[in-house]
Amino acid sequence: MNPENALKTLLEEYPFLDKTATKIIKQFVSADGRTYNTFLVESAPPCTKFIAKSFVHDSETIKREWVALRMLQEKGAHAPRLLVSDHEPQNFLLLEYIDGIPASRAAKQGNHSVSEIFRSIGETAGITNSIELDTFGNILEPSGQSWKGLILEKLDKKLETVRHIFDEPFFAKLIQALEETKHVLDEETKDKPMLVHHDFYLENFLIKENGDVILIDYGIAFGGRPLFDLAKFYIWELTRFPEQKETFLQAYGKSVPLPANLSEVMCFYVLYECLGMIVYFDKIGANEAKNEAIETLKDAVNKKGIITELLQ
Repeated sequence: MNPENALKTLLEEYPFLDKTATKIIKQFVSADGRTYNTFLVESAPPCTKFIAKSFVHDSETIKREWVALRMLQEKGAHAPRLLVSDHEPQNFLLLEYIDGIPASRAAKQGNHSVSEIFRSIGETAGITNSIELDTFGNILEPSGQSWKGLILEKLDKKLETVRHIFDEPFFAKLIQALEETKHVLDEETKDKPMLVHHDFYLENFLIKENGDVILIDYGIAFGGRPLFDLAKFYIWELTRFPEQKETFLQAYGKSVPLPANLSEVMCFYVLYECLGMIVYFDKIGANEAKNEAIETLKDAVNKKGIITELLQ
């Protein structure tokens, strides 16, 4: 959707916006050059500057974000505020504009203590994962399925998809590693479903000037168990900042109780998440990222490398 069409559709859905003062000042682009249907909009008070996310191409993602943000707003969590919470969005979701920088950039710039960044991220992530839901799985279409049933069903599909990538000896070791750890789901499935963000990257944690950390992008949120959310963070972020693991977990644990068998739980979820990443990156043709995920999976199975140290 180009900015001109976006503005026309936006004004039709939200007639309270001042037509003469509202304009799109930026369309967001990903790091690899893909254009998002997300816009920075400037208007007259009370909505001077805000974010508009379009439903074009993926309406379920936007609706899921709207549902998740309403829950978070009720709990006062560190998440973007909905500008219009009582209107189910049809074409655009309107969010407050957060004047902050991604934690990834803050960690590189050195303007903030890296330990303080990971402490604040841990607190924000924990608060998000402490939101109780009624069911596991899709927050738009409750299924009544158990957590164990949901994960094992998806695991079988992932294994079937990636089997051709690995030789038989490694694939057998992978299956053995999963068999040795999947018993953690027996306990996990007894506990309540919680809000899982499913995209814990430093890029999605924005640091405001006052130091507050806001977690953004809830388009793939679902009902699950909290530690599931940490697997991606272990794989992509803590492997680069392993010395921050304890700082992060201590802050996270203020809202989410960490089990005595944390290492086993995280080992299973890391294996599962690596498989999911390999499937996804293979699908979109992101070969470099896919190869990184493959190497991380191999290290986890063979019990070597930084990921294995993090899982201890």
